[in-house]
Amino acid sequence: MLKVVTDRPGLTADVRRVLTAAALTHQQTGVPITTHTHAPSQNGRDQLAFFIAEGVAPDRLIIGHCGDSEDLGYLRELMDSGATIGMDRFGMEHVLPDDRRVRTVLELLRLGYAEKMVLSHDAAFFSRTTPPSWRTSRAPNWHLENIPRRIVPQLLAGGATDHDIHQMLVLNPSRLLSPGLGGGAGGEQR
Repeated sequence: MLKVVTDRPGLTADVRRVLTAAALTHQQTGVPITTHTHAPSQNGRDQLAFFIAEGVAPDRLIIGHCGDSEDLGYLRELMDSGATIGMDRFGMEHVLPDDRRVRTVLELLRLGYAEKMVLSHDAAFFSRTTPPSWRTSRAPNWHLENIPRRIVPQLLAGGATDHDIHQMLVLNPSRLLSPGLGGGAGGEQR
């Protein structure tokens, strides 16, 4: 999987250069692209438009950090365009509390978007910028066990089905990571 970043400044010249390289690599390999977005500026739209213009099929894109947004219109727009959204920062409650993230996923499930979301927590065992002492005091649920131990039970209690959970945690990632799908315009499949 290729990972690219667009933050608050948007599609600057250096960001465009990296996104272009990712699009070319995707076209040659079929490897999916996942992104870092700045949810408040909703720049997932810009990423999606850029990649489509570069010949990347939207169904090979994961527009990341969408879990930082509660704007259902924005999230639905990305998914209706064919992209998958990453509801992928569970535990980062210093950005948005998990109960609000869960509420957004549940609403999108009710609207029929189980096949267009993946769940994650954007956590690591160690980070120089967010050491264990910082996480313990400011983001105690930001760890690799948060989704199975806290989030899945909350989703099920809120009305998600076992099939919804399996779709978001197993089937969607499997589809996105399978070789020979997508590949964009001119991309040879391997």
